[in-house]
Order: sequence, then C-alpha cells, then structure tokens
Amino acid sequence: SDLAAYSPRDTRANDIQALWHGQLLAGVHFAKALDEAETAQRWQETADRLARNFERDFISPEHDYLADRLQANGEPDFRLRPNQFYAFDLIADQEQVARATRSAWQALVYPWGVASLSADDPFFHPYHLARDRYHKDQAYHNGTVWLWNNGIAMQRMVELGQVGPAWELFQNMNRMVLEDGVVGGLGENTDAWPHPGEDSPRLTGTYLQAWSNTEQLRAWYRYFLGVRPDMIEGVVTLAPRLPEAFGMVSYTARVGEGWLDGEYEIADGSHFLRWRSDGFEGRVSIELPGFEALVLKVSDGDRVHVLVSGNRMQWHHLDHGLQGLASGSAAPDTAARERQARIDRIFEGVGFAQPGDTDMLPVMQQAHEGDR
Repeated sequence: SDLAAYSPRDTRANDIQALWHGQLLAGVHFAKALDEAETAQRWQETADRLARNFERDFISPEHDYLADRLQANGEPDFRLRPNQFYAFDLIADQEQVARATRSAWQALVYPWGVASLSADDPFFHPYHLARDRYHKDQAYHNGTVWLWNNGIAMQRMVELGQVGPAWELFQNMNRMVLEDGVVGGLGENTDAWPHPGEDSPRLTGTYLQAWSNTEQLRAWYRYFLGVRPDMIEGVVTLAPRLPEAFGMVSYTARVGEGWLDGEYEIADGSHFLRWRSDGFEGRVSIELPGFEALVLKVSDGDRVHVLVSGNRMQWHHLDHGLQGLASGSAAPDTAARERQARIDRIFEGVGFAQPGDTDMLPVMQQAHEGDR
C-alpha cells in the first residue's frame, strides 16, 4: 500500500471547521453558565474569527459551492463533496448558501440519496463494488451514496424554503424503508448509479444502519413537522414545512419532560395548525413562512390554534379548559417574503443528479486484480 488517503480530510476540511465552530460555541455557553466571562469572551472571539476566515478561505467567485478543504499549502481544494452541507451555518449570506446548496443538490443528490463525490470528478466511482476495476475502499467515499447524509441535505433545502425536492427525497426514503433490504430500516450505503439494466442502485455496506434511520426521523420531526426543542433556553420552535398537497397529520413529540400533541392540516389553500402542551411549560416560538415569529408562554394543558389563509395569520391561545387567554393576527413579513423570492429564483428548475454513461468514467477504464 502507498498509504495515500482515498478521500483526504485533514484538519482544514470544511466539515471539521464547522464542528470546531460548534464546539467553540458550546464552550461559550458552558463558560457563561460557570460565570467564566473572560473564557467565554475569548472563545466567542475565536469562533467569530473562525467564521470570518472560513468565508475568506472556502468561498471563491469561480465556484458556486464551497471548497472541500484547504491543502497543506493553503490552496483550496474544490472537489465537490456533501461535507459542505454541514458547514453552511458558517456562511452569513443566505443567497450564497442557496447557490451552494443548489450546486451540491444537483451534482450529488440522486433520487435515492447523497453521493460522496460529484460524477464530474475523475475519481468518481459509480459502484461500491466493482472488483474487476478497483478496490472497494476507493469507492467508499468517492461516489458511494451514504444514506445518513440525506438528512442534512433535506434540512438545508427545507431551511431555504425548497420543500418540494426535499419531500420527494423523503418519500423515496420511505419506499426504501418498506421495500428494500431490511424492512423497517435503512442501510448504510447504496451505489451511486444503478448497474446496467437495473432501475435502482444496489444496497451496499451495512444493511441495517441506525444513523440512516435516525437522520430520516430527524428530518421528519425537526424540519417537516418543524418541532425543535431547546430545553437549555426553555423554548420550543414550531416551524412546520410540509408540501401543499400533504393533507393532514397528527403527531406527538417529546419536549423535555413533557410532550406536544400537534395537528397540521392543509385544505383549500388554508393551513390549520393546532398544538397542545402535555406536561411542558415554557415558551413556544411559532415560525411560519412569510410571517414574523409569534412567541407565547404556555403552561401544561394549554392549546395554541393558528390559521393561515392568504396573507393573514390568526392565532388563539387557550388554557386547559379551552378558555381564551390571548388572540391576535399577524400581517405578512414583507422583507422575509422578498428574501424568499430571491432564493426561489436561485432554485428555479433545480433537479436531482442523474446517472450517466459508466463507460466514460476514468475509473471504469482501468483493470484491477480484485479484492483479496
């Protein structure tokens, strides 16, 4: 072996920088909790400097997407990998994030999942196992789909208001759970492309992988249903994002020591949202597209009802006996709607990545003696 990494990450990979930034912010929180103000300030300044340097080093006007890593000489490597999905929180400009997300989605996200390398790269491997062409470890992070990355890809699309494509991938995952491999579970990997004459890619790797299922469930609860508890701050964000054709859903979500029972119905162009607190006491922040956030303090048994129709949002806060506590309405957030319109234009015509001609790929034009 030449000991060369098939997919070098090093310490200056975009996802490693994002993890480091998150760790710094966690440190700031704990330092404040321990009244270590000087430490908190130092770590916050480090986090802020990291974010500034990240934008300088990983963004180039020549590419819509982020650099994958910085090389030893400081030069950026612009191989297109899905790791950048994890680093978008370091980018302040949401239109830049939208352009990078579109580029990554169209190059990496197939209807069945997220490939680990763009097919435009000469080291792209369409199949995890092709023993007559290459060792399987070459393909593991250089084309092979990792189903757990579907979660962050769907999250980024939902955050940018692109629910339709994210929902299509989610539905395809549901089909895989019910029909492919271990029924009720998701595997670790699939091939990036189907084999000739086959309609879908083959499952590879571990056939029952917990983090693949976990990411599907995380996307469902936190981004489609939009239930995001922050028990440290004592607030639960409620930001449902479901497609217009969805219909109705009822659900129960764990929130700290209690629960939230929710209903979401779309009918005749209107959105009906109802939540009931079961053992939870704290704040809820209701964040619906095109409207300013509504923050309410709820007690055990309280209910919140919201109706969105056209450009108007009406809400009612009821106690456990269905007595009215407060009510109101909200007008559209014009600035938010204008920002969303600009982002929507960036995503016009976006589609999934599609398989190409296997024979044209450099890695398929080589011979390999096979795995031993």
